[in-house]
Amino acid sequence: MSKKRSVWKKPPTFTSKKLDWLACINFDRRLKQFPIAFKVAYVIANQIDETRNTAFISDAAIADKAGGISERQVGRSRKLLRDTGWLSWKRTCSANVYSLLSEHVSGVWDSITASNEARKERRRKRRSDWKRHHFTSRSAPKSTSSHRTYKSDSKVCNRTYKSEGDQTYKSDIHVREFTLESLRQEKED
Repeated sequence: MSKKRSVWKKPPTFTSKKLDWLACINFDRRLKQFPIAFKVAYVIANQIDETRNTAFISDAAIADKAGGISERQVGRSRKLLRDTGWLSWKRTCSANVYSLLSEHVSGVWDSITASNEARKERRRKRRSDWKRHHFTSRSAPKSTSSHRTYKSDSKVCNRTYKSEGDQTYKSDIHVREFTLESLRQEKED
């Protein structure tokens, strides 16, 4: 009798929560037209303090750390992130205090999972269609060995792959010259 081992999952770390938040922002279709919003979100998430769950950073610092974007772009991106429910902030004299909102993370993770499953299903279907087309368009081999024919100019190379049990080996390459009429006769037979 075998015992089932219980799998104990570690609670998510602070860094993994931030990375999940960023992955969800990256997937959010509403932000697709605004790639700078992801840059701003990345800089803010990078500055979040683990104990207070806040970031204290100015627009000038965000603009500089996001690759030299303008402060107006930072303001527009910050507003867009707030309107889509990913970020909140409070104004202070020298900088803003940001906090990440994770209310939408579980819903977006469901969308990410559904998208991954749909992509896997499309890949399975494409592979099965290819196999069905590939294997039904050719005739089945008459014996346990399979023959592959490669044509080059007037020569035909036959390679024989024989399988015995789990072992597969290939025989020597035989090169013979064929005329066009002999090839037509083989095709008719």
